Amino acid sequence: MDHQQIPYSNEFQEKILCCIVRMPEFLQSIRNVLLPTHFEVEMYSNMCRIVLRFYDQYGRLPLKDELDAEITDKINNAADNASFLILSDLSTKIYNAKIADYRNIIDKTRAFFKRQALKAALMEAIDCIEENKDLDEIRSKIERASDVGEEKQKEFEFYKHSSELDNIISSSIYSKRGVPTFFSALDERLYGGLMPGEVGVIYAATNVGKSMVLVNFAYAASFSGYDVVYFTIGDMDACDVLVRLCARTAKVEIGDILQNTKKYADFFKQIRGKVVKSGKGRIHIKPYYSKRARASDIRSYVSSLIAQNKCKPGLIIVDYADEMIPSKGQGSTYADMGWIYSELKCVAGELNCALWTASQITREGYRNSKDKDVDVDSASDSWLKSTKADVVLGLAQNKDEESLGLIRYNLAKARRARKGLTRKLKVESAKMLVQEQEEGSNEIIENYEELSNDTI
Repeated sequence: MDHQQIPYSNEFQEKILCCIVRMPEFLQSIRNVLLPTHFEVEMYSNMCRIVLRFYDQYGRLPLKDELDAEITDKINNAADNASFLILSDLSTKIYNAKIADYRNIIDKTRAFFKRQALKAALMEAIDCIEENKDLDEIRSKIERASDVGEEKQKEFEFYKHSSELDNIISSSIYSKRGVPTFFSALDERLYGGLMPGEVGVIYAATNVGKSMVLVNFAYAASFSGYDVVYFTIGDMDACDVLVRLCARTAKVEIGDILQNTKKYADFFKQIRGKVVKSGKGRIHIKPYYSKRARASDIRSYVSSLIAQNKCKPGLIIVDYADEMIPSKGQGSTYADMGWIYSELKCVAGELNCALWTASQITREGYRNSKDKDVDVDSASDSWLKSTKADVVLGLAQNKDEESLGLIRYNLAKARRARKGLTRKLKVESAKMLVQEQEEGSNEIIENYEELSNDTI
């Protein structure tokens, strides 16, 4: 049946809900376009919210007893519980329903969600017009809704499309600017920074500054107008990352912030309005325990932020991927690591975001890094990490550099650019501040405007 003639009835929407509740493959395939408000029946929307909340928290779908417990909790705690009382019957109905092959309704489901997104966008556009808001904002709402459910990958036939090269390049990754790092030489070499859909990995020994550099990359992207989702996995919790970002933004020491929390809370209240008005990006921080996060969790969380219009990320940071687990164990650490990086590459492509992560290097790589640059063969556990990454950045530091507060970086791999770039970084660890030096000098490159902290 043609999509234009599909009756998006309550029965059809209930079938979608059944697949969401009982089939993880189905949910994963539509998660980036799913919003509970897309359902036209309130009890379907409420059920969808409960299931998604459980899925985002635990990384799996609830069993029937678990779903019933969640519903009971809602009934007991909701101020207006009338709308939740009927969910127990709906739960029984869902688990008793016979489900055909879910692949038969994926396309119809995406078409339905696109229709609902367009309806909502048109209603919002009318409100924007009545409020005399900027036309670009209205156009953006309609364009985002039109993109819902669209396949982003393109295929070509060589002789036919090579004659249309100018048009194809103008709409490809080569026409885009990367997400900047504020390392000027690196950004110039990478055509602006890490490109949407690319995965960059930082290799370094313990305590050289991997997480500090990732914090600076998050700051640079946000300052440049990109929304950022920062996943901290393992050693640091969300508060650690928050404090580090505060130190980097205010250019003050972490210890000073911890001793004067009220003063700095007031400072960030003052600059928050300035940041929003100036178009700076938001940074969402999501923690996971070590060996508890999969690429599907990254995809699901970011997709939920997008669906709720909380952000439109240009950059994802995973600090760091070695602490993740694969969606399916491959039988060895070597293969597991390769699988994790392959899955992260898929996440970056599907969400059209740049993605930076970090990894330890081998003991031999650590010993060699005192005198040599860190290269792609320094990866610990699995060479596959280097093969999957689009960009590899090696960090190294000898005793003399450590005493001077310096780190060396080496562009060890760049899929769409020339590798081999080496520069020194001036580091103020207490302030989480990392800045590139001019080649052959001690001058710091500052080619962007910082937020003023004169009010501190």
